[in-house]
Amino acid sequence: MKHCIFTLLLSGIMFAGTELNLRIIEMSKTGTVAAGLADIKRPLKRLNYQGFIILQTKKIALPANETIKSGSLSIQLSGKQGDLLIRVNNRKKELLKTTVSIKDGKPLMMTVPGKVDGKSLLLVFLIK
Repeated sequence: MKHCIFTLLLSGIMFAGTELNLRIIEMSKTGTVAAGLADIKRPLKRLNYQGFIILQTKKIALPANETIKSGSLSIQLSGKQGDLLIRVNNRKKELLKTTVSIKDGKPLMMTVPGKVDGKSLLLVFLIK
């Protein structure tokens, strides 16, 4: 019985420390893949772009309740790993609103509709 309680407590502690890693990436028709994107290089090949530059990285504790800004882009995150609300705005215009479930170790990639500050952007979410 003690073993079961210890296992549950240990699981709770590990879950409580879960972090979401967000990368905001600029995509271009020419160029190369930034070294910091080696873990997602293969899925990037499916996109119609050649160059990928990391503009910003951010670690967010889960459950999330945070807004990340990059230029005129604003990304609002709220909720837990299995029910994460993502809202993406360019200035005050809402570009994207969705709820997702992110699996540990599996990157979730989202392109931002249109251009933001003249750039094509990709958002990569990863929980390690």
